[in-house]
Amino acid sequence: MIMQKVKLVTLFFLATLLLKIYTADAQVKSRPFIWIKEADRSALLSKIKTQLWAAKYYNAFKARLDEEIRPYEDNKESFLRQLPFDLKNQVAGKTPPFLYYFDEDDKQRPYAIAMMRQLETGIDCGVLYFITNDNRYAQCATDILNAFIQAMSQMKPSDNLNNGGYIYTTDHLREAREIGAQLPIIYDLIAPFISGKGRAYDLGAKSMIDFPKDKAQNVFRTYIDLALKHGLINCNWPVLESPSLVGNILALDDESERRQFLKYYLTINTPHQDALQKVDSVYRAHNGVWPETSTYANAVSDYTTYLMLLLTRYQPDLHLGHKYPEIPLALDAWNFLKYPNGDVIGFGDGVRRFDEDYLGYEFANSLGRFDSEKKLTEKFESLLVSKMANGEYARDALPPRYYGPNIYNKPLQLLWGSPELHGEQQSILLPRTNELSHAGIYLQRNPAVTDNKMNGLMAFVGGGHFVHAHASGMDMELYGKGHILGAYPGLAPYGTELTQNYYKLFAAHNTVIINGSSQGAGGWINIGINQVKKAAMEPEPFQQAVSPNHSFTITTFIDDRRDSKPNTPDPTSANATKALVAKADNIADLSIGDQEKTLAVIRTSDTTGYYVDIFRSRSKAPAQYHDYIYHNLGDKLEFLNVTGQFRLHADSNRFQGNAGKPWINNRSYRNPGWHYFKSVESSDEYNGNVEALFRSRFKDVGEVNMKVFIPGTDNRTYTRVMAPPTYEAPSPYQNKLTPALVIRKTGEAWANPFALVFEPIAGDRSQGSVRSVENILDHGIFKGLAIGSVIGGKSFMQYIITQETDEVFSSVKLGITFKGKFGVFTFLGNQIKSVYIGNGKDFSYKNISFRSGDGKDFAAYIDLDSPKPEVKTNGKVIYKF
Repeated sequence: MIMQKVKLVTLFFLATLLLKIYTADAQVKSRPFIWIKEADRSALLSKIKTQLWAAKYYNAFKARLDEEIRPYEDNKESFLRQLPFDLKNQVAGKTPPFLYYFDEDDKQRPYAIAMMRQLETGIDCGVLYFITNDNRYAQCATDILNAFIQAMSQMKPSDNLNNGGYIYTTDHLREAREIGAQLPIIYDLIAPFISGKGRAYDLGAKSMIDFPKDKAQNVFRTYIDLALKHGLINCNWPVLESPSLVGNILALDDESERRQFLKYYLTINTPHQDALQKVDSVYRAHNGVWPETSTYANAVSDYTTYLMLLLTRYQPDLHLGHKYPEIPLALDAWNFLKYPNGDVIGFGDGVRRFDEDYLGYEFANSLGRFDSEKKLTEKFESLLVSKMANGEYARDALPPRYYGPNIYNKPLQLLWGSPELHGEQQSILLPRTNELSHAGIYLQRNPAVTDNKMNGLMAFVGGGHFVHAHASGMDMELYGKGHILGAYPGLAPYGTELTQNYYKLFAAHNTVIINGSSQGAGGWINIGINQVKKAAMEPEPFQQAVSPNHSFTITTFIDDRRDSKPNTPDPTSANATKALVAKADNIADLSIGDQEKTLAVIRTSDTTGYYVDIFRSRSKAPAQYHDYIYHNLGDKLEFLNVTGQFRLHADSNRFQGNAGKPWINNRSYRNPGWHYFKSVESSDEYNGNVEALFRSRFKDVGEVNMKVFIPGTDNRTYTRVMAPPTYEAPSPYQNKLTPALVIRKTGEAWANPFALVFEPIAGDRSQGSVRSVENILDHGIFKGLAIGSVIGGKSFMQYIITQETDEVFSSVKLGITFKGKFGVFTFLGNQIKSVYIGNGKDFSYKNISFRSGDGKDFAAYIDLDSPKPEVKTNGKVIYKF
């Protein structure tokens, strides 16, 4: 009796389990299920009926589509023949195959746009068919899909494992986004129509036929195969292909096939495709940021968040939002890397004008809801509410069509968007400092209380090797008066001679070139460089600053990438010629360069401030020279306040030593790229102080200039040039040459480094606060700068001490003793007004002293002009004042 009960219980359990499995399986098999399923219909209709934003979006969506399909309804034959068919290879009675797409020139690009336009129309028709059950939408989508399937079934995909595609013979990476990702969505949405005996109009038969399911399944399998077996890994490539991979997997009618193939997206890597698990490990290894430039990194977060939500809806027990929250959390990372004017920092193949991914925010919020992941819902619901309140985002706005290298998932705003958002409004507080370790970037900002766009300060130093990086050396950008003045060169058109031999190389960046031979080698397209490393920084990234007016970074860089043979020496440098024609067994030693850069942001009032750049550079060459290069948007560069000994002369040969070197696309380059400099004028050796002025006039803010103060040092020449245009420069500088300054130091530039003060000013050159800049020397060795300024009619002197090591600096004249690497001490006459120790162990001046309480470096600040002076510090400090 007991045994019988056990058997009955067991059978009941198995029956229940099988019922659950069968029910779940049946739900999965019932199309549509990729974007939406039948069980979602009532909630979607309610959202459209009860939510004003959804109703407005839907009405605009339907009106646009009705207008787009009017030509189809008038003459479907003519409408479908807008697709790029290869009529020469048409078989009688069959739809023609498509023309193969070989490149992206102006002649062929319209072919791709015609395909994208109809695919997006097909998806929109599928969406409206789901919402309205109107068969006229289903018929249009079915006819479009049939035309694609019939044409592609006659085509042979490329067997090139690098980037061979189906239609795009040499660019599956682009085809996967523009074509491959869209086909399965249409198929899934119209599946009920096809199953209900809906038929397709066929161009070849010129009649209605049964939809070719078997051919469609083969097309889907082909795209799966292309993603898994073609392309590159360890970069954004696999992620950009993944919407095609996942979509085509889910378009398979065999559930067991779907289950097996999904493993290749979720956990199993191939030699040509990285799985989600690996993608997440990359985020974790890089502090929650995808290690490329802005454009590519955000696409990775966007596409992956989309697929995480799609698959969570398809199979909730995956819990992808809970398992990999780092990926959606990275969607707004670039908000924290913006200048006061809204532009994103420039490095590598990144772009300035970066649109926030509001649809991605919606996905992340919905993913958090599905997986009960509070960190997602709390962040993104508040972010969306805040953006809506600020007028930056409108949920009800129908986005325009876009026919470029991107997937089409815009209708998901309506399908997946949460009916209501209840998050609290929040202001995004940008940190004083930030970092992108993969790019060697260390950023400082100092916001202004009044008109931050005009008066805010921001700068960064950076450089490193990653996919889509530049061989930039230790690069720098400077912001001032509404614009990025000291700008990186921008993203130029890929593959051109100018791009590869200038924009991606050292000479296009604000850096120092050693012995005319600094370059990248190895790694991505053979332009790999070493990483810029942080030696000291205050405040540390995302940490509180001790001072409202000061911050700094000290970074280091090893410049050691060289060809096996030295570059052609610069004909103007006899010393360099002697060094670089040394015996072959010495070339390896001569190639190594060592650099250190101190970059500081100093605010002097709410509307004034300046940047300090101390750049040390040396090499192992017994005879050496170093070229400091700085580009600034504007019309021209002028030299001011120089003596009569400072004269410029035409110097057209100075940078032409490597102009004739061989160039092999993505392999070898004409380093360092400075042979593109035009209107080259140089001085003879000049040891006095130099003041330079970059003059510009912008359409939005008027006259803006950058003053550059350069205290004199021996063995220097000064050159002004016009460099190639800066991409994404604001009007009127989009296509104009960029003025640049080149300072050459013969011999090492370490004990007496390049030391420059940059002050952005609005208005003519009489504006600004800085009046004088002098070197502070100790037995002929550089120790810092004495900077005189006039603020509010009062003359201040700031002594900036910056040393290679934290040795003791002592000045009887100044009355200062300081042990540390960086400090700023502000005086009004003989009265000290403030003390900023960015990195130090000891400071004393009269009755004021700071000393480390634990022997470690500390940062500290005191404003002695305050009614109640208060010390702020980041460590254990013993002080008195």
